[in-house]
Amino acid sequence: MESSSRKKILIRTTLTGALIGCFFPILAYLARQNPNVLFYIICTAPMVLGLCAYLVSRTRIQAEDLLINKRSEKKINDQKRLLETILNHLPNMVFAKDYQNGLRFVLFNSAGEELLGLRNQDLIGKNDYDFFPKDQADFFTAKDREVFQSKKKVVIEQEPINTPQGSRVLKTVKVPTFRDDGTPDLLIGISVDITEELELQRSLESERGRSLLHSKLAALGEMSAGVAHEINNPLAIIAGNIGLIRRYREDPEKLETKVQAIEKSVERIAKIVRGLKKFARVSDEPHFEETAISELIRESVSLTEAKAQRHQTRVEIASTIDAKITCDTVEIEQVMVNLINNAIDAAKSTPDPWVKIHAFLDSDQVVVQVIDSGTGVTPDVEARLFEPFFTTKEVGEGTGLGLSISKGILTQHKATLQLNRNMKHTCFEIRFKKV
Repeated sequence: MESSSRKKILIRTTLTGALIGCFFPILAYLARQNPNVLFYIICTAPMVLGLCAYLVSRTRIQAEDLLINKRSEKKINDQKRLLETILNHLPNMVFAKDYQNGLRFVLFNSAGEELLGLRNQDLIGKNDYDFFPKDQADFFTAKDREVFQSKKKVVIEQEPINTPQGSRVLKTVKVPTFRDDGTPDLLIGISVDITEELELQRSLESERGRSLLHSKLAALGEMSAGVAHEINNPLAIIAGNIGLIRRYREDPEKLETKVQAIEKSVERIAKIVRGLKKFARVSDEPHFEETAISELIRESVSLTEAKAQRHQTRVEIASTIDAKITCDTVEIEQVMVNLINNAIDAAKSTPDPWVKIHAFLDSDQVVVQVIDSGTGVTPDVEARLFEPFFTTKEVGEGTGLGLSISKGILTQHKATLQLNRNMKHTCFEIRFKKV
């Protein structure tokens, strides 16, 4: 195109020069016929030459302006094509609405066309009421106006929409733009289809619940021997005292003593059963409440006593604090029981196996450390500690879901779980936000 314009400039300049040049032979002829004409020619020559130069320059300037305009037009068209190419190859829906024209669409990319099942030319110049049911259109329009009222970016986390492919859920970011005088101009929006992501999240939550239940059942199985022992002791006391009650029917003081012993034993059994029921509880949604960290630690240690005794491992609450955290008590107990059981497994092969639990404050955080006398964690194992199904235990001894589930539970509680590398022995550390 530029070469063609240059040719046009050359032709126009040449023709203009040739036309002007035609006057000189005519003037020369006239001067030869009448010598007085020569005087006039000489007098008017500067004016004629100036006019000639002006015409040639003006022709050239017009031609160059034409060339510049064509170059600018080409650059604008190239930029427009580039923008259209980028927008139409984005996987997410991008659109723009004109606020001053009733929030009508002025831009819509290919991803939006595919999602809504409409063509660009069918969308441009129309608003939400032309495509969606009134209740949906009212919702979208209200959100659009809210964006301009807030004068900042608005994120709509879940925006339900009906499409030819069925109901979909979008996550939409809307950004308002304003003219130089501050009046609303364009609303720019980007929508991401998160339907599959939400379905996957629900599936993962369901799977996490099943894995948590399996982990709890495994822990309850390990506790069963210790629980039987814990219940048998108070049952034996109850049975013995029942026989003595018959003997002391005539002695109120001794009778009252035996009744109190029976009541204590019954309460002990009830406490064990309550702890097991609470530990085994399955809930779709966590139940958050303020709980003393010391109570959580004591309950968790009591639930691991049977395993500790079986492996002759000393489990000790080395230090604790009078602080509270907001949590689902059962889920955090599950995490602590899992960490203590892992520590027992790691320590049982050492000459003097022990597990210590420390609790302390670090600024505004409640820190719980579970430390064992084991040989520690190698760097290659550490890199995979929190991967699902990764385990260092013997076949049949562990599923590898414990640490992965624990980390997921703590993330939901806005808490962290990590391996403390600064300790001499293996130390897993939980950090909660202090109430």
